[in-house]
Amino acid sequence: MRIRWLIGCVLLSCLYSLAAPNEPPLRILWVGNSFTYFDSAHVKLQAIAKGEGRAVQINAQLQGGYSFQRHLYRDKTMSAIMYYVYDIAILQDLSRHLALYAQAPERCALISKDAQELTDRIHIYSPNAQIWLEQTWAFEDGNFGGFGSWETFDKLLQEGTAMVARNIGAKVDPIGEAFKVCRETHPEIELYTPDRKHPSAYGAYLKACVTYIAIFGQPIVNATDCGLDSTKCAILRGIAVTNLANLAKPAKQ
Repeated sequence: MRIRWLIGCVLLSCLYSLAAPNEPPLRILWVGNSFTYFDSAHVKLQAIAKGEGRAVQINAQLQGGYSFQRHLYRDKTMSAIMYYVYDIAILQDLSRHLALYAQAPERCALISKDAQELTDRIHIYSPNAQIWLEQTWAFEDGNFGGFGSWETFDKLLQEGTAMVARNIGAKVDPIGEAFKVCRETHPEIELYTPDRKHPSAYGAYLKACVTYIAIFGQPIVNATDCGLDSTKCAILRGIAVTNLANLAKPAKQ
């Protein structure tokens, strides 16, 4: 079942569009790396949006190991910014960067500077685009990213994301908070791949759910499971909904 779903997703992602009737598409630029393309969180977001009857077009600029600074020098990313007009831009930096910024904002000032420059570039060509900065998740690999514990890594990611979001005028996509809740309340759901860092299919699904709710400001009503276990997906949708109270005004009703 999942194989058939994945084949369908490949075809849909090539089109980068899932249209719903009688509604102009919400145009999204997604700039990130392997934390988004592992198990295709962006494609899962498209599937969820379609299940909710919403039109979404995504231009995903995803390159493994890329920071905001490297994207600023990537021709494909810059071309995507220049030649299309977007309603939303989702920005996802390297997995440790925002935690490092919280730990030493002066020493790591380039992290915020690069986020600001990327935002400015987007706003030149899409002046009304709403910017969402991803709060990514803590992970075990490398002694919890070098921060020593779940608690410290989670705390620094939350603080660093909030700090940079304020600096650049962005909203926070609180994916890391949802990962934390899931780890603590439903450890039976494996959110990580065997490298204990990248998202599994369920981690990517949770990321897509949180991002959908962040953008639209509404819970997911229809059960779009993306070929995964329906019981686990229902739990993950419920966890994502718990973030609603902390989200800013939705981008589109």
